[in-house]
Amino acid sequence: MAKDTRHYLSPEWLESLVVDGKVDRSAALRVAQRINSALSAISNRLDAMERPNAEITGRIESFAVQGRQGLFHLTWIRVIEVDGYIIEMFTDLAATAQVGSWVAWGASTVQYQIPVGNVSITRYFRITPFLERLSGGLKLGTPSTTVTGTSVAYGAGEAAPTAPTVSPAPYTESSGLFQGKDVLVE
Repeated sequence: MAKDTRHYLSPEWLESLVVDGKVDRSAALRVAQRINSALSAISNRLDAMERPNAEITGRIESFAVQGRQGLFHLTWIRVIEVDGYIIEMFTDLAATAQVGSWVAWGASTVQYQIPVGNVSITRYFRITPFLERLSGGLKLGTPSTTVTGTSVAYGAGEAAPTAPTVSPAPYTESSGLFQGKDVLVE
């Protein structure tokens, strides 16, 4: 066969579905089966192309937390070829009492702000790079060392800091990684 036509629909496929102003259900079923077959083949190919041996080669370097008026400002040096970072906040240095977590998407993300309001509190932070798997799970990298930060309360004559441009989305193991995706740690 000169050309592989297993997943090819002719340009006239839509017109073949309508006969005498009515949809030909038999033709529609054949087209739907062909489309489903093609989608299945594409899905299988994507799974085969996924980097099953992909590793997160770096770890978070120069991770710093600066307490500012009403927020924590986190900065770090990016890790190459990751899909994002999971940021965790704890009340203790041993990182056993987690009080919040967020996902910062994108390998080039190197800063994040966590608003806390008009309080002066000390919190401990850790960042873990991750790869998102085509199968829907996550492959986690090595977590950073735990870093301490203390926010600053603003006085009566000072204005509150502006809110971050993007509202942080929470991450929990029970709810998964946003938009209904399940979290699978490998």
